[in-house]
Amino acid sequence: MSKVKVFGALTLAVVLAALIVLVVLTLRGLDNSGQQTRTASSAAPKAQMPAQSRDSAAIGQAPRLEQESTTPEDCVLPYMQGTDAGLSDQELADRYLAVSESITANLVASHDPELLVVAAMFEEDEEVGLELATKAVELAPNNSLVLWNALMNCFDPDLCPSLEWLQRLAVVDSENSDVWMSLAVEQMRLGDEKAALGSLERAANAASANLYYVDTIEMGVRAFTAAGSNLPFHAAVNYAFGITTGKLPQYAGYVNLCRTMGKDSPVVAEHCLRYAQQSQAKSNPLIAKSIAADLEAVALEQLGYDGQAASLRERNRQAIELATEAHFGEATDVEALEAYMSYSPANLESFLGHFRTQGELAAFRALEQEKQAFDKQYLSSGCE
Repeated sequence: MSKVKVFGALTLAVVLAALIVLVVLTLRGLDNSGQQTRTASSAAPKAQMPAQSRDSAAIGQAPRLEQESTTPEDCVLPYMQGTDAGLSDQELADRYLAVSESITANLVASHDPELLVVAAMFEEDEEVGLELATKAVELAPNNSLVLWNALMNCFDPDLCPSLEWLQRLAVVDSENSDVWMSLAVEQMRLGDEKAALGSLERAANAASANLYYVDTIEMGVRAFTAAGSNLPFHAAVNYAFGITTGKLPQYAGYVNLCRTMGKDSPVVAEHCLRYAQQSQAKSNPLIAKSIAADLEAVALEQLGYDGQAASLRERNRQAIELATEAHFGEATDVEALEAYMSYSPANLESFLGHFRTQGELAAFRALEQEKQAFDKQYLSSGCE
């Protein structure tokens, strides 16, 4: 039996912390070497876990599915109410593993391409995951969300048909700059610089930038809800966020391509500059904007604007530090925000709507405001 990935109560904290940590470590790696990794997800760092999950992981236990209340016993906010009181740690761990195995079996048995690609992302064995992703693509060869996530789950360039899938995705989603940049990276890896230059030019002039991040979370919720008939909604949300975190393009490959091909070619440098500027304007996730800013600095250096490049890198560094400080200070109750966001489909839809249109930090702020309003109304009503 293949192993399944196990995720705990890591929703909002994973999204925000992991993306910010990915930004910092990816940029640090690019500054040090410029060498590309196969995918961002293959080397994605672990986000800082909430204390409950971190303590459980330290002693080899599965994190609790339910959040424990920190409010007075006679007035517990609905989203902080738990149903696992009285269960031992071993009982919780056994329940968590049983749920995971049941969900995996249902996903794998499905003929729905979305459920199959989610099964691939949920699978720990890379070869089994590739088989599931391949089946999903065969069933839905023109589904851009399935194609993208099949690609994001590809780790071995000798086994994964990345070029074929990327070429198909470039037809299906022809105005997505990240698709064209990913295709350019793969073409350069295979030694076809002429084709890579053509794809880079398309990336520079594409009308949109889409990492399918929010779409993937929504797909995961749909899949886990369908596969886990008795799974609480908040647990389906946790699983969905768990499979999505770190599923990002070859950002190191983007920068390496521009450094390598743009070193002696102002045309390539101009394409990279335009792509980077467009990506910052059109992308929402923090990591996409930050990597694009670093790529813009690379292009500016190649065009002889070293001073502007240095200033841009410093502004980017300060922006990441400010975001981290503002949203992960001691006063921020991330655990309660996680519980509130995953309490109902409406709460999740609101968060993801802000994420899609304004980015994760704006979504975080909106969620805080919505939670405060809900808490005030609930507590003022006598907690009935």
